[in-house]
Amino acid sequence: MFGAVHPDDREQFHASMAAAARSQAPWRWTGRIVVDDAVKWIEGCARPQQLHDGAIVWDGLLRDITEVHEAALQLRASENRYRSLFANHPDAVFLLDATGVFQSANPACSALSGYENDEMLGGLFDPLVVPEQLATARAQVGRALK
Repeated sequence: MFGAVHPDDREQFHASMAAAARSQAPWRWTGRIVVDDAVKWIEGCARPQQLHDGAIVWDGLLRDITEVHEAALQLRASENRYRSLFANHPDAVFLLDATGVFQSANPACSALSGYENDEMLGGLFDPLVVPEQLATARAQVGRALK
């Protein structure tokens, strides 16, 4: 198993094993291994046990988390694209909760409204609407929330 640990992860792998052996604490590690020229992400946990002759053996298991790891990477990339689109969109983009309170707003929303982001967050959208359009805006937000 030790030879299968990805070269870039070996130092951290061995350090974590040594620390667990010294403290007799359970070992936990997430990293890469190479199996048949394929890189796999694994999660390992084990408990060191000292034999009568002083040798240490490990009792534990390894779990292949490659799919979970890849899904997390894809999710992170998607979130980064969303953040970039949100932050750089030229139009006002914002998120209201079910009561019409600002949860987030992009820089264009601040620039167009004249309110700083921290002034909007946690407050109602009402101050951003001209008084004669407030009833219509509230109705539209209400429909959108349904």
